[in-house]
Amino acid sequence: MDIWTYDANGNVISTGDLTLAWTYRDELSNSSDDTSTTNYLYDQNGIRRYKASSGDKTYYVGGYIENSDGTKEWHISLLGNPVFEAKDDGTSTEYEWIHVDHLGSVAVTTDSSDAWTTALDYYPFGEEQVSET
Repeated sequence: MDIWTYDANGNVISTGDLTLAWTYRDELSNSSDDTSTTNYLYDQNGIRRYKASSGDKTYYVGGYIENSDGTKEWHISLLGNPVFEAKDDGTSTEYEWIHVDHLGSVAVTTDSSDAWTTALDYYPFGEEQVSET
């Protein structure tokens, strides 16, 4: 059983072999375990813009994500709820429409041919009840 350690602001600073460091604004600045360290950078509004780990770099701009391996992702939201996601690995692009329930949790995802790709349902307080892909 892992022991969880917290800082004065309630941020987890260690659990098992994972160590986390936080900025004065309670933003995750780096995480490390026995094998790697990941660093994070944020803009003036507290939105993550950059992540680097073991030579891999990820840039975040709005709903667009670009990884150093050449893959790209687009995430589109409407009124705070996710509605669309696209992933491009350089050879093909996958599209998913995201359908949320009345609480804003993802309930179903469908692909570009309207076929269900994922179905989810939750117990009260967020624990997954059903997860089918």
